[in-house]
Amino acid sequence: MANFSDGLVLSYPTTSDLSGSAYCAVELTSAGKVALLADGDSIALGILTDNVADGSTTEAMVSVQLTGVAKMKAGATITLGTNLAVMATTGGEATTATTGKYAIGIPLATTVDNDVFEVLIDRFMVN
Repeated sequence: MANFSDGLVLSYPTTSDLSGSAYCAVELTSAGKVALLADGDSIALGILTDNVADGSTTEAMVSVQLTGVAKMKAGATITLGTNLAVMATTGGEATTATTGKYAIGIPLATTVDNDVFEVLIDRFMVN
């Protein structure tokens, strides 16, 4: 069952090739550019949409979903009802959020590694 909603989507510049990073979490760098979120130590800006730059230009624009129900790529198995929050792992993929880390949202489906699943974007620190 797909319940994706567009929510608020804005465009940001990136100088990295993000062509293999659709549906991954990103952060905003001090230079005002988008970079993949590496872990839950930083607050996520949002999740890349499927319209991802191919890296063929010096400064490409990417679309980032900031609110709503988004598609997110799993970097691990996430079990609905057991794993109450997800955070970004290496490459911006979703994994179970752990104590003291920033969550990107709440999973709305059970998923396994490399699947694309539903997540309600909701940033918070896991206690």
